[in-house]
Amino acid sequence: METRWHRPLRTFLAVLLALSLAACAGPGGGGGSGSSTSDQSSSEPAPEPEPTAEGTDPTTAASSSSNGNPSISVARLPVGGGSELREDDPTLQCAEVSWIVDNNGEIPRGLAVEITAPLFTPKVFQVVRGGCGTSQPNCVGYIFRSAAQRCDLLVRLVGTIPENTSPSVGFAGLVYCPHNDSTTCRRFVAAMGHQQQISVQLTVPPLPEPGTT
Repeated sequence: METRWHRPLRTFLAVLLALSLAACAGPGGGGGSGSSTSDQSSSEPAPEPEPTAEGTDPTTAASSSSNGNPSISVARLPVGGGSELREDDPTLQCAEVSWIVDNNGEIPRGLAVEITAPLFTPKVFQVVRGGCGTSQPNCVGYIFRSAAQRCDLLVRLVGTIPENTSPSVGFAGLVYCPHNDSTTCRRFVAAMGHQQQISVQLTVPPLPEPGTT
């Protein structure tokens, strides 16, 4: 049988239990809510760094443009000219090399053609890199342009020229265009293919006098 002092005791115990639960929850609401907020903030990814600007260096841009716009190889350049033996050494001769084309093969402004290799016929000559010592530039690595179309090449005879053979030297090369797909570039390369592939005629040295070394 419940007495009168039992009711105040139950009320006191209920209040005490409520206060204990509130203390366990802590500030900001229930313990579950506070724990969820902490876990969410710790699992958020760190902000990514700002992307850096690429291709702003002029040198890099020029290099990229060059790599994407390679030179055009030409098997034989349209050149011509003659040669002259050296008086002090008849095995040496200076070849005068000129760009020889018709109007369609003239080098447009802004384009260039580089000599990359000599083509001897027969293969009994070699290039002397010292050059001819003339006022004209050396043909080794020479670049033809619209206003520069002549160079000299010193060659030496290092073998025997077969009888009834006219020795000559031609050149392989590379064409450089600002834009390989431009109309000017395509027309120029096509016109070179229709030019006469003339070589520079070399001189046959005289045979030595009988009894001479």
